[in-house]
Amino acid sequence: EKLSIKDKELSYITQQIKNDTEFNNKYKVSGIYKPLWKSDKYKNNWAGWHKKTVVHGTTNKSLIQILDSGFKLSSELLNTDARLTGSGLGDAIYFGRLDQISKPMNYTDKRMPVFYVIIADIYYKDVIDTHYYKRFNYNGKNLVWAHSVGGFYRDELAVLPKQIEIKYILEITR
Repeated sequence: EKLSIKDKELSYITQQIKNDTEFNNKYKVSGIYKPLWKSDKYKNNWAGWHKKTVVHGTTNKSLIQILDSGFKLSSELLNTDARLTGSGLGDAIYFGRLDQISKPMNYTDKRMPVFYVIIADIYYKDVIDTHYYKRFNYNGKNLVWAHSVGGFYRDELAVLPKQIEIKYILEITR
């Protein structure tokens, strides 16, 4: 379902994206979509949990796989043709902050004239703050937040798949 930016939540998301001038100098959000499916795997009782809205860059092919069967850890993808990236913080799913959307853009397929970025809510009880790449253990309740690491010195946030709720898909053009 294609959406317009009238919704309060979408307005906040697009405002945060506008704060990343590097993204805005190269890309344009040409569409916002909300997946129409509601799967039991995304219905969880998040009462008492913290929530952060984040972005995940992916290839167009992987987007279809993620929407079809959810996020998979690197350890679950070893015998597939999926492109594996992000292992500096351990076996988890990696995200960027909304206002740093240019960082996960590095994981999209740059040969494509149109590509997609996932907007998701991640839920957590505890935060492990770090300024270094180090392999962490994940317990399904924690968020590893690595500040100013990797390319462009942007933040990376990592959680397990069961802590992720996909909210929107952004269609991006150059």
